[in-house]
Amino acid sequence: MVGWKEWERAVDQLAMQGYNMPLAATGMEGVWYNTLLRFDFTDLEARTFLSAPGHLPWQLMQNLEGSEDPLPKSWIDSHIELGRKIIERERELGMTPIQQGFSGHVPHLLKRNSPKPPLPCNLAGVTSQEWRNSTHWILCLKNSVWPSLKRKLNFSAPTISTPPIPSMKRAAAAR
Repeated sequence: MVGWKEWERAVDQLAMQGYNMPLAATGMEGVWYNTLLRFDFTDLEARTFLSAPGHLPWQLMQNLEGSEDPLPKSWIDSHIELGRKIIERERELGMTPIQQGFSGHVPHLLKRNSPKPPLPCNLAGVTSQEWRNSTHWILCLKNSVWPSLKRKLNFSAPTISTPPIPSMKRAAAAR
């Protein structure tokens, strides 16, 4: 496993070569894990959604849901701390670390586990039935829960833009 010393050297090399906006993906599995817990996933369900370490790049590209065994909680915790150190070092060197935004990939269990929106996502006029049968929960993740958890975990860095999620009305009109 690559530890802090190897990462510090790699970040220093990037800075010396003139990179100024490195992608800061280490520890994002912690944002996912904590987000899913807020949506009433159990520890095991949240860790099962996350892929094994060798497959995390595909999960971060948001085209994979879990692999093999659940990701160990010790891995999640250690990588949150490692991600913080990496971002801190990049900022010390005048770099602007960026993180991926949320583009809409969610676990299949989300609708079952979250029949009602979590507290920060109570959308005025949205019934429980509309919540279960719409993209409101995706918008809640994208606009409320995801950014607040990144701040809470001290992962607040600019994000890579993601394509907007079409509204239900526009999607229905296109049919």
